[in-house]
Amino acid sequence: MKQHPEVSATFREQIHAPGLQYALEGRYCLLPGNKLFYERNIRLADGKGTLKSVVDGQNYWAVRSIGPDRKVQTFKFAELFKAIDQLSKEELGADKIEQIRQLARTEFSLGGFEPLLRDLHNRLTIASVAETVWKAPSQTNDQPIYLLEGTWNKAFHAQLAPPPRPGDTPSRGPSIEELWSSRRIGVNVPRSCKLFLARDGLWPFASSFWPYRIEWHGPLASGGENSLLAALEFERASPPASFEVSEEERKEAASFDPAEWVKAHQLRIQQEKKFEEERGQRRSFEGK
Repeated sequence: MKQHPEVSATFREQIHAPGLQYALEGRYCLLPGNKLFYERNIRLADGKGTLKSVVDGQNYWAVRSIGPDRKVQTFKFAELFKAIDQLSKEELGADKIEQIRQLARTEFSLGGFEPLLRDLHNRLTIASVAETVWKAPSQTNDQPIYLLEGTWNKAFHAQLAPPPRPGDTPSRGPSIEELWSSRRIGVNVPRSCKLFLARDGLWPFASSFWPYRIEWHGPLASGGENSLLAALEFERASPPASFEVSEEERKEAASFDPAEWVKAHQLRIQQEKKFEEERGQRRSFEGK
C-alpha cells in the first residue's frame, strides 16, 4: 500500500446505476516537501461544482465552489500534525493517536493511494488473482496487470445485511440475509470489486501495483445479476506547474484551526472509551 508516497495522476469516476447521475474527474498530485494539488470537478444531475485542496509547502488551502458560491479556508500545514503530536499517550494510547494521524492524512488528502487501498484491504476478501493486460483509452500498448476480484468480508457484509441480535424475535418472513442473498434488497449496492493493478517486473518497483482501474459490481434491479455500478480510473500525469491558489482565492480565505479538528476527534475517542468501559461494567454486573 505504501509503494506510492509520490503520486501524480488524473482520475475519472463514473456511476452507471440508473437514476444516479454523477461523474467525477480531476487531478491528484502529492510530492515530497509537503506539496499537494488535489482538484475534483463534480457533475450532478442538477449542477456541478469544484473541490480543491492545495499545499504549497507551508500552507493548506481548501476551496469549495458549488454553483455561484465559493468557500475558501486555510491553515498552517505544520500545525495540524503538531496538534496531533501534543496529544497525551497516557490518556488516549499510542494506537488511538496513530488512528487520528491516519484519519488526518485521509481527510486532508495527504495519503496518496494508501487510504483507498487500505479501505479496500479492510473490507474485501480477495477470491482470485490473475495476470493479464490492460489498455487505458489513452494508451496504445497493453499494460501487464494483476486483476484481483473480491467480495465483502464477513465484518463489512454484516454492516450491509445485519444478522439478528441475541434476543430478537424471529421474523415471520425472510431474514435480511435471505433477502440480500436473493437480491431483493441492496439494489445499486456493490457486492463485488475488481482491481486492475500494475504488474511491472519484480516487486517492489516504484510502479508496481499502480491502480489503473477499480470497478464495483452489483444488481441494477431487484433479483438481477451483478452489473457494473461504478468505475474509478487513474492515469499517470506530470505534476502541475505550481502548487498555488489564485490571488482572489487567497483574499477570500478564512482561517481554519486544525487544533479544533484534532480536539473534536480526541473527544470522540474519549467518549467511545467511556462507553466501552460502561458497557463492560454492565456486562460484569449482569454476569454476577
